[in-house]
Amino acid sequence: MISGNRYCGKSTLMSQFRDMLLNKGIPESNIIYLDMSESMGTIDDSFQFTGLVKSRLSSEDAFLLVDDMNFVNNWDSAIKDLRERYRLNIYIVLPYATSEDYRGILDALGNYDVTTLYTFSFKEFLEAYPITDEHGYGERFEQYISIGGQPFMDMSMSQKDHFMISEGMFNLILNWDIGSRSRIDTVAISRLALYILNNIGNVTTLSALRQNSNVTDQRTVEKYLHYLLEYQTIMKAEAVDITDMRRLGVKAKYYTTDVRSIKGITPRGAFNISRQATIENIVFLELVRRGYEVYAGFYRGNDIGFMAIRGGETIFVKSVLALSDERAKGKEFKAFASVPGKKYLLTTDRGMNGFYDNIEYKNIISFLLE
Repeated sequence: MISGNRYCGKSTLMSQFRDMLLNKGIPESNIIYLDMSESMGTIDDSFQFTGLVKSRLSSEDAFLLVDDMNFVNNWDSAIKDLRERYRLNIYIVLPYATSEDYRGILDALGNYDVTTLYTFSFKEFLEAYPITDEHGYGERFEQYISIGGQPFMDMSMSQKDHFMISEGMFNLILNWDIGSRSRIDTVAISRLALYILNNIGNVTTLSALRQNSNVTDQRTVEKYLHYLLEYQTIMKAEAVDITDMRRLGVKAKYYTTDVRSIKGITPRGAFNISRQATIENIVFLELVRRGYEVYAGFYRGNDIGFMAIRGGETIFVKSVLALSDERAKGKEFKAFASVPGKKYLLTTDRGMNGFYDNIEYKNIISFLLE
């Protein structure tokens, strides 16, 4: 199962998988490839879908590849029926498969694996825009910050094109992905989303979200926040006291699922993420891509950056623009330095790689290329 937010490359990956099967000698007749977004209005429910698959079936151990499975009502019933009848190798694209909306359905299906796609990392961005004599790492990093990691964003596009695409995606998620499943006030949820996007990396609470987004009550904030998280408009790092992993009430930091410093996203407002927040957002996403569970760490009442846990490993990561910044020498940094454990300080300063006082200093680009 391939999951992820909109336009992060799920359909492309499925198409590439089909090509790989063909290149390995799997007969085309043994590959059933269906794009359900192209069958809206004709194949809408599990009965019709099952009938379509059966009509295309030439072997009981064929490969069934289905893009945009979410367009089929009761799709899980169809998959369960096909599993019971045949020995099919089933691969599906299901946006937001990791959301709570699907958790019960997937648990009932049993025996499944989910591959979650994210927007391009900087390392992946360099595969599309390689380093050359004319374009070095520093320039490519600035370009990555500018246009972000959406696979279809292109440096040849104008800022206006970037704005229009960002606006379209934002409204599509609110009005279709979320709006088609629940009754929401799209203007109110837009205000909430825009406030969060304007405060990337800042510790906030439900009360602050309600007051600053002008949403009527806290219960509505909780519901809208749930939707924004479930449909991967934003991601969350819960605030914890690292000494005992105690969650600090409803405090949390929020990050966007793609980083770009384009001024403007919807007619209802704009955001222009600061460079420090952008760097922090990039680090957060990179840690998530590497399989860490990421928290906003606090030690002795001070914000120390990220605490990241993967298996039995715990690391602490703090990002600063430069070692001359207050964040690299103030009381929060002193708290970070006193934390027991493996610590990384990431900076945009060039040539900054090495150990000092039990802290490993890394240039941000070096970190992203590991």
